[in-house]
Amino acid sequence: MKTALIIVDMQNDFVEGGALAVTGGRALVPVINRIVRELGKTVLVVTSQDWHPLKAVHFDKWPVHCVANTKGAELVEGLILPENTIHIVKGTSGLDDGYSAFEGVEHREGGETLKRILREHEIEAVLICGIATDYCVKATALDAVEFKYHTTLITNACAGVSHLTTEAALKEMAAAEVVMRQVQ
Repeated sequence: MKTALIIVDMQNDFVEGGALAVTGGRALVPVINRIVRELGKTVLVVTSQDWHPLKAVHFDKWPVHCVANTKGAELVEGLILPENTIHIVKGTSGLDDGYSAFEGVEHREGGETLKRILREHEIEAVLICGIATDYCVKATALDAVEFKYHTTLITNACAGVSHLTTEAALKEMAAAEVVMRQVQ
């Protein structure tokens, strides 16, 4: 089964010290790097990044974070990715939240949507990890299920904003038939 690894929002603003830090975010880097080392040659690796304009409706709900072309929007230091990694940016219009990676486009001129990219690579299954379990990770996983991908959440390679909303998100994803798995 052709598989993609979707690494959601591993950005400076979402790890400790960032504008919208998630506790445990930085600790995910070695776990994700291990996954990439083990699978990187056999799966399509995709990252998603919040890439907001300075004025965005998203900031009515959240502190300003991941503004396009800032240090906070960059992928976190130490993340090791294959050369052919596909980078998706989301929330770019300022008119939407851009939680799901499926709402984004490839970060290049004329970039394709994630759904189209996965279709072009004949992907049937997705593995999902990153930040935040209870928001962007959940939205990406639920969209993946809706688009008929066999969807697996790597639970020990995710971090959530709060314990309560993370537990609720995990239950919602499990009810939608997202497979929960840990890696060694």
